[in-house]
Amino acid sequence: ATTAADDLATIDFQSLAGLKPKLKGALDYKSLGGKKKQSLEKLLADAERKQERLRELKESGKEEDKEKAKNIEWGEALKVAGGANTRKTNDVKLLKKAMKRKAKKKASSAKAWNTRLEQAKDAA
Repeated sequence: ATTAADDLATIDFQSLAGLKPKLKGALDYKSLGGKKKQSLEKLLADAERKQERLRELKESGKEEDKEKAKNIEWGEALKVAGGANTRKTNDVKLLKKAMKRKAKKKASSAKAWNTRLEQAKDAA
């Protein structure tokens, strides 16, 4: 005869009977449709590259290149009209400002952390 404690030891409370075990990575972030936020540095590099390419196309003597530049600009305008907020990811000036703000915040938090460490040393 088994005791109640032995019976309880065999029960797995974390799973339901009859369900298949969860596949590895079945509900990860990407499969749920989430996009990983790109770093400001990468966004800035992409925006600068895009801006440079557009400038080259505009300055080119070929009519075909000018048409491409026009199409790119119209595409961006249509995205904005559709409600996409591309200014945050395509405006070089805003991205540089955001990077500067992030660096300033990082420096201030590092300073605050160092003062906390100093206070901990003094207290000990």
